[in-house]
Amino acid sequence: MTNTNENKKEIINELTVSEDFNLGLSGDRVFTEAAISNKRPSETEWFRVFGSSRNDIKFVYCVAIRIGDKEEQFLIGGNSEFKQRVANDFKKIKKCWAAYYITSQGRMGIWAPSVKASLSMSNKWTDTAEQILDIAQHDWVNVKSNMGHKYYECYKARPVDQEQYGKPNFKLPYLEVIEKAWGVDFTLTPQNYDDNEYVQQAIGTSVPLKTSDK
Repeated sequence: MTNTNENKKEIINELTVSEDFNLGLSGDRVFTEAAISNKRPSETEWFRVFGSSRNDIKFVYCVAIRIGDKEEQFLIGGNSEFKQRVANDFKKIKKCWAAYYITSQGRMGIWAPSVKASLSMSNKWTDTAEQILDIAQHDWVNVKSNMGHKYYECYKARPVDQEQYGKPNFKLPYLEVIEKAWGVDFTLTPQNYDDNEYVQQAIGTSVPLKTSDK
């Protein structure tokens, strides 16, 4: 019992500090995976995108996998051979813009709209998303989905608000934000692919079928 009481006293003592103790209690802010999103900014947020031209925006490959009643976007890591394997398994993966953004409130994330495969395969979602990325590299903007006409709408903040929000402060390195936006659980790699239950459930087992050539 004596040892138990002494342990409790030691723990309590470690939770308190003397009046003259100063450790710089503000510390360095840590941005966890949970704080960085791989979804586009909400319809109430003003945001800027990293870079000064579309050449500054990186590309990623993603695949949609259903988890329960939700479809989640998984980031595909690994080399080109592994990416090709994922494409063969799922028959469809997407090349996406990995647009690193920061909101006027300091929230960071990656917006990953699809890259147009060609001019003939473009649609209004991809067309308007790419225009918004260009604008957001120079001005604070807000984006809304027009579900009726299937495109994004873009709004610029007023000049007075542009000045108030100021120059964007992209706090973390680009690649680190990409990594944290998806996190370990939503990034497919050669090391975790075969053991990922959602992946295996989505792929299923191929059934050989006979075809007749006429």
